[in-house]
Amino acid sequence: MNKFTAFLSSGLMAGALTLSADQIPLPGMLDSDDVFSEDEILEALGYLAGQQLGLGSFEFNEAEAEQLLKGMRTAILQEELPYDLDEMNMALQVFMQTRQQEAMARAEEISKEQYQEFFAELDEEEGVVALESGLRYRIAEEGDGPTPTVEDTVRIHYEGTLITGEVFDSSHQRGEPAEFPLAGVIDGFREGLQQLSVGSEATLYVPPHLGYGFQDIPGIPAGSLLIFDVELLEIVD
Repeated sequence: MNKFTAFLSSGLMAGALTLSADQIPLPGMLDSDDVFSEDEILEALGYLAGQQLGLGSFEFNEAEAEQLLKGMRTAILQEELPYDLDEMNMALQVFMQTRQQEAMARAEEISKEQYQEFFAELDEEEGVVALESGLRYRIAEEGDGPTPTVEDTVRIHYEGTLITGEVFDSSHQRGEPAEFPLAGVIDGFREGLQQLSVGSEATLYVPPHLGYGFQDIPGIPAGSLLIFDVELLEIVD
């Protein structure tokens, strides 16, 4: 197995659904509403394979998808490809890297249009401060304590949402404040907290280049503008 196919296989194995012996359903255990046809199950397996490999991120067209399915059929039926995968290894890697870069460039362009439109409306609102970096913030309640520096560790309550309103992280949901060094957080969050004094409550509007950029991470799509409602509780000694 060459490095490329080993990489793909490890991705599938890492995402495989496993059941222990006591979790395997016996005949008659499933309700009739939960029974699926073999065709549906096979389609779902194919979907999971494509999803685990991240094939959707390459934005293949219909003809390219058919070629992918042709290769998958060859593998599933354990037939031989008419060419040597080891010899093709470099070409495969170059192809995938090129397609990833193209997809990221398109995602960046779309995201830039979306967040610039969002900021254009936001900048008309009272109390919004725009920094040279592109960060926006608005203070809801001004504190009277000291202001942290990049060398400090802070204790805060916060909730992070996407512009859709979907929450991707929240110390409130965990039931306790978060504590971390400012040097270890994303650029927009670090810069925003340095605008606040202890006791302040504010909203930070973080554009993608100051957040997680243009790659998908769990819960945060590529190119997302992030909104953080924060309360700076203290600077930790």
